[in-house]
Amino acid sequence: MIKLSGSVGKMGPNKTGDVAVIQAALMNAKGGPYWPGPIDGKKTTKFVEAITAFQTAHKVNPANGTIQSFGPTMNRLKSALPMSMSGLGALPDTAVVFVASAGAREAEREAEETKRKAPFPKLEAEALAKIQKTIGKTAGLCLERAEDSVTKDGCFATELDFAGVKWLDPRSGKPMSPGREPQGVTSYVWSLIGTGTPWQKGSPSDLVFKSKRQVKSLKGLGAGPLSRDDKKLLGLTSPPRDPVLLACSKGCASLIRSEQIAKPAGAAEFQLLLQAISAPNQALARQITQAAGKAGGQAAGVNPSRADVILELRQLAATFGVPERALVALISAESDFRQFEKGGIPLISPSSTSTAAGLGQVTSKTASDYGENYARLQTDWKYNLFVSVKVFKAGYNHAWNRNISDLRIRATRAYGMYHDGFEPKTDRDLYRRQPRGLVGTQWEARYLTRY
Repeated sequence: MIKLSGSVGKMGPNKTGDVAVIQAALMNAKGGPYWPGPIDGKKTTKFVEAITAFQTAHKVNPANGTIQSFGPTMNRLKSALPMSMSGLGALPDTAVVFVASAGAREAEREAEETKRKAPFPKLEAEALAKIQKTIGKTAGLCLERAEDSVTKDGCFATELDFAGVKWLDPRSGKPMSPGREPQGVTSYVWSLIGTGTPWQKGSPSDLVFKSKRQVKSLKGLGAGPLSRDDKKLLGLTSPPRDPVLLACSKGCASLIRSEQIAKPAGAAEFQLLLQAISAPNQALARQITQAAGKAGGQAAGVNPSRADVILELRQLAATFGVPERALVALISAESDFRQFEKGGIPLISPSSTSTAAGLGQVTSKTASDYGENYARLQTDWKYNLFVSVKVFKAGYNHAWNRNISDLRIRATRAYGMYHDGFEPKTDRDLYRRQPRGLVGTQWEARYLTRY
């Protein structure tokens, strides 16, 4: 099937991609070739004469040297093409022509597969899926992941291939041999991606994507299997075969053994590795999470019930002298009563200055300021609630605004004063004078639409 965005030939806009498609069709049409080549996407007098020659040979009346996107000439041209040329198209605004058996619909499915199961952190997986969707919608082609890996410098990488695509040689108009493609394909893909993506070029010629951010614990790991000590530490009897999952497992073991997981930077890296592992293998992520919890002396991976959380908050409210309803509202707004995500992975979210963990979404900076263990905050839900209420108490003493009717906003504002680095004693009056609150605006923007 041939699709044109407009007419070509003697009359019409003659866009480069449309002209290139018709040139390829005329080279492969029955009774031809009517166009000797090359496929260059240029409208010339000879190109118009080639269209007229096809119209005359196939008894199209009038033989006016123009092909419209719908009409008798287009119908005759489609019927004159062999079945092997079904799916003829061109990259938009280029003379790169292809025959594709997979299109936008397959690209959408492949993108969803990438988002759900690619062994990358969420940011990279979602960005890669977006790239696949963009190529599908713009060019009608499907990009699939051919090989995922981790580079020596600690970056995630993947090589992409076009699924079901045969590129046509611009000189002969015939399909090129497998593995070959015309010039301009890679540059076209990158022109659509732009600069606001977490991926960068991993190869000057091939479609190899390399993550912009490096993970220190993945540097120089090598391709060897897990050591006996790493297997024992992670509690694994059968290590993963996938090279990315294997590298991430090694990185997790390194962070646990070196106790870097107790520091903000190490905890953030551990979360990235768990994100990469959990998409294709939740069971492995759960096992590693539990191993990290055991290494810290705490159980991990299972969310407490809402009733258990509220009961614990009731006891903490009495201990710290703060309203129980305010604490329940706070935890509801911060985490929806979750300590872990699916697969037993600690619930860790990015904040403006660090990362935030668990039921109370206590940031690594706040944990450091209060002298608390950030690694334990990720796995021990009772400890997380204790620290959350401790932080809330400090804000409650100075910033509890009873004029705010929504208890969730009132609680998160008081909680947010210490989280965002404000000194309640000096900023208290300024905080209260602001109609929407000094830091309350960002809390409202995050939570008001949800509750």
